[in-house]
Amino acid sequence: MTEAARAWAAGGLIDQSAQEESEAVADARRFGLPEVEISALAAQLGGSASVVRVWPQNAGAVDAFLVSGSQWRTTIEFESGRILTRYIGLDYAGVQVALDARGIEKTPALWAGLVAMEMAARDALNDARGM
Repeated sequence: MTEAARAWAAGGLIDQSAQEESEAVADARRFGLPEVEISALAAQLGGSASVVRVWPQNAGAVDAFLVSGSQWRTTIEFESGRILTRYIGLDYAGVQVALDARGIEKTPALWAGLVAMEMAARDALNDARGM
């Protein structure tokens, strides 16, 4: 679960192999790029995604976490003349609304998994920003 949260934070929770041809590759074909260049582009795009497998018993927590992805509480800090976003954690009231809207029942096991993912994602998001 926490690996999935870290992958989500890094933007790599998508299984490229399970998708149709990427939009970039389709555009390259449409504009007539040589097949060699199209293949190189597809290989580069495919190699950038990480595939994260989730144990079936953790799937509910992962779904709940993904549904709650817009519920982050953040703050800003100024460092060396730059504005940095710091991720504090999920807004639990907002998470409850998101879960209710999707019909996901909040059980103690689901909540424990969601919180574990929250902490892993928070650490990864803040680490990516040097915090």
